[in-house]
Amino acid sequence: MIVQQKSFLLKSVSLVSQLLVVLLLIYTSQSGAVTILEDFEDGNNNTPYYWAVATAPGCSAIFEADSGAGYGGSIYAGHGNYYVLQNNNYASFVGMNFYNSFGGDGIIFYARGNGIWHISVITTEINPGNDPAPYVKIKIDSLWRPYYLRWQDFSYPPSAVNRPEIIPSHIHSLTFNPQRQQAGKSEDFWLDDIGYFSADSASPNDIDGDGIPNENDWDADNDGWFNILEKFAGCDSLNSNSYPASEVGLPSTGAYTGIFPIMYWGDEVLDFERLTGLKSALMTLYIGGWGDTLNFYHFDRAGCDFIARNGAIPVYQWPIINSTIDRQKFWLSIMDSTYLLQDIIEGDFDAELTTFAIEVKEWKIPIILNPAIEYNQGFVPYHGIANFGPRGRSIPPRSLMGEIGNSWIGDSLIAYCDTVPAESISNYYGDPNVPDGPERLRDALLHIKSVFNSVGADNIIWTMQAHPIVDPAHCGSWTNLSNYYSDGYVDWHSISAHHGVINDTLRTLSYIITACYDSLLMLNPTKPIIAIEFAVHSDSTGIMDMTDIFLNDFADEFPNNFPMVKGWTYVNSDLYGTNYENVGLQIDSSRYSGEINAFCSVAQNPYYIKEPILFPNSSKMETKQSELNSVKLECYPNPSTYVVNIKYSIGIVCRVELKIYNVTGQLVKTLINEKQAAGNYVVNWNGEDNCGKNLSTGVYFVKLKTGGFEQINKLILLR
Repeated sequence: MIVQQKSFLLKSVSLVSQLLVVLLLIYTSQSGAVTILEDFEDGNNNTPYYWAVATAPGCSAIFEADSGAGYGGSIYAGHGNYYVLQNNNYASFVGMNFYNSFGGDGIIFYARGNGIWHISVITTEINPGNDPAPYVKIKIDSLWRPYYLRWQDFSYPPSAVNRPEIIPSHIHSLTFNPQRQQAGKSEDFWLDDIGYFSADSASPNDIDGDGIPNENDWDADNDGWFNILEKFAGCDSLNSNSYPASEVGLPSTGAYTGIFPIMYWGDEVLDFERLTGLKSALMTLYIGGWGDTLNFYHFDRAGCDFIARNGAIPVYQWPIINSTIDRQKFWLSIMDSTYLLQDIIEGDFDAELTTFAIEVKEWKIPIILNPAIEYNQGFVPYHGIANFGPRGRSIPPRSLMGEIGNSWIGDSLIAYCDTVPAESISNYYGDPNVPDGPERLRDALLHIKSVFNSVGADNIIWTMQAHPIVDPAHCGSWTNLSNYYSDGYVDWHSISAHHGVINDTLRTLSYIITACYDSLLMLNPTKPIIAIEFAVHSDSTGIMDMTDIFLNDFADEFPNNFPMVKGWTYVNSDLYGTNYENVGLQIDSSRYSGEINAFCSVAQNPYYIKEPILFPNSSKMETKQSELNSVKLECYPNPSTYVVNIKYSIGIVCRVELKIYNVTGQLVKTLINEKQAAGNYVVNWNGEDNCGKNLSTGVYFVKLKTGGFEQINKLILLR
């Protein structure tokens, strides 16, 4: 039996209490050690470490040590409480005077509370007044439990310029920052037994020393893949040679579920999951831009870590804009030259892009990367409207700007921008048959992708997000999607899908996106579409019940009208006080139970895929010519307790039959019986038979028949 170390510094603790805590820290399988620095046992939070609160003016908070029972029945624990008076304000619970106290492989603390928190460390190399601190984003539960965070789990915010390595002995302060920032919210937070741990050398990421990968370990074999994602791919979470391929599979039928929390990882995610019971396979992370006037931002690893640890793939919104520009003055935003497309094409940002690309590559996990949000309608610097002329700083003439040329928008653009002659909109750059503005964005995106390819960042799904208004009368015929598009850049199409009450008129999803959907499929019908901004708006008061719209979307629109939409992320926020405050986007308990129940029905509907389809690295298919006519069939995970991913490949156009049989040879489920094109497919089976009844535990056979080829795999269901 291995007893982990526990040391008390400058504390007066009864022998009984010490024995109790030691017993709580007994482990039998590993030789890691824990050293506790702060235990709050005497109710004194002034020595040897000092605890305080820091708040914005619109938030109040307290922190005290004399607060009742702590972890494991100890007498005291640190207790914090905060109350948000104004939207978007915050409180921080800060521990100081930790100089030379920390060591080992990471921090351990015991806590209970609720919501998403940022845990930050400040070292002597960081100036808190200027330098953003490295942090980890985690969910804290309502029950006492230990939280193990490796020093390597801490990462800097994208805007941080000073990014020194974390030296444990140089840590002098900790901050615990709640992310719930809505006015009227109040929360309690308890903290006890803060210290550091030394992981076992044989399994350095089995940090809690129990020999079992679990939520305390995150990445038990230290291969850069979180345990939950390895499980989805059927990989061994304790074997560093067993890990998923850096690709995401697509269901032959169905669509991934997802969430787009506009408040940048406030507690919308937890509230949404709690109310709907709906797990997200995709989660959108919005970054304000490439950087500011002085700095090119880094990859947001902490945000993506949080998404991946929760079993989802990040959709990384990364617009080519200066994040500090006032986008309300849209003509100034359009003409901002910080990240000019022509400069990108000429390689002026290759060094910064290379650094960013290496950071994404080293993250390993697949990511959907979108540098061009609403490129055909966004009124942003990379929009084609602003990239005409010799250096891409001009706009087309009023006569070619469609409806906007006859509006105040056109007047503003004419007042602030240079205008090229109508006969010259295609003559200053590239192909004389393609308008220069869209062509520059197309080539800039190709150049960006080439930089990422040069460092081997192959874990990226590249997309560009279309605004659904594609009527040439609106912006002019020059802004046709085909002018922006390149097969060499786009892996997945993407689209905005805001509907419901728009401009005081109730509009369906079909009304909003059909024209754009058809246009994208005309560009390349084999590429899937993701609705990155899928949102249902209420009326201007925010009180209109949108249940029927949701039900129609989920039961009819997506399955029947838009089968190539293979995923969506629901825009879930009221933006807390901005111009979206009354549109009723947020799915919360203050709105209608029917809206919530619509999402609950999605959670039960097998058409909607709640876990990303990932493949074992060893099974990644090579597209060699010699293999094109062979049949490939894989089932994973196997054995399976819930959803089985059935992956197959066919080399020719043929009729495909994919069926499930029981051990007596009886047909229990037909999954596919249709003609299909050559390619790779993934079908999800939830263990139900043709009547919708759950099958019992046992052995089943998956039979794939394609033309003259046939293959059978054995599958075990555990129920």
